[in-house]
Amino acid sequence: MKTLTKLFLTTALLTSLQLYSNAQTHNAPDLTLEPESSGCTGRPVTVTVDCNSKVLYYYVDYGDDIQSYAFDGNNNNILVHNYTKPGTYTISVKVKYDEDYTESEVVSKTITVSDAPILTLSDNHKNNTITAKTDIESSFKWFNSNNEELQTTTSELHYLENDIYKAVAISSAGCSDTASIEVKYYEKSDSEPDETVINVVNNVITPGNMDGINDVLYIQDLKFENPCVVRVYDKRGKLVFSSDDYSNTNGFQGLDDNGNELFAGTYYYVIKSQGRKGVTGFVDIIR
Repeated sequence: MKTLTKLFLTTALLTSLQLYSNAQTHNAPDLTLEPESSGCTGRPVTVTVDCNSKVLYYYVDYGDDIQSYAFDGNNNNILVHNYTKPGTYTISVKVKYDEDYTESEVVSKTITVSDAPILTLSDNHKNNTITAKTDIESSFKWFNSNNEELQTTTSELHYLENDIYKAVAISSAGCSDTASIEVKYYEKSDSEPDETVINVVNNVITPGNMDGINDVLYIQDLKFENPCVVRVYDKRGKLVFSSDDYSNTNGFQGLDDNGNELFAGTYYYVIKSQGRKGVTGFVDIIR
């Protein structure tokens, strides 16, 4: 009997030592985040947990009062989480091993989440203008249907043809949102009543001739109580000329805002004056 008891105790001790040995071979889980250290609200953060041993389940605390368990198998070591509020969060992970039911130490990583802009687009059809609006301050990129980036970086795009345009709003933290809109170019008919008092005399300018004819984009009766704001764009929507108090003497003469000669071709203008109906149109530079 003593021999059997001794054998039983020896076997139990060896088993315990083996379990202890197995427990000691478990390395801490390896935690990877994508994106690595900074993310955006409403955008997925992927949490990947790698272990050197078979895992019974994973426990993840995302740091925003949300936790999750995932049992091993079928790539459940990859979890996805969306943060709804900006802030700095600590993601903590521990695992329970299948071999000996021991738990790993907790491993953690920190991620900073910033607000992503919410982008909406509207078409001012009669002015052939798309306006982008966001809930937070953003910069903008514009693309046509061929995915060619346009040179406009403001919140307004003036278009010259039917197309589907895409805008990308980007916050200072690098978070972005994308929206698209299909537009049809609006050409005013001759029979449509014109309520504006802003009258552009010419649709052609011939810079350099200096003969007193078509030297400048000329606005008739430029004696409004409020100044005329003039913007001129090239065919890709890039702003080339701007004036907040337009003068026929020093107006648009085929030069950009830096005094450089513009290429011959067709340009699009937008003219506004407070209390008046604005006017848009085209002017051709002929050299």
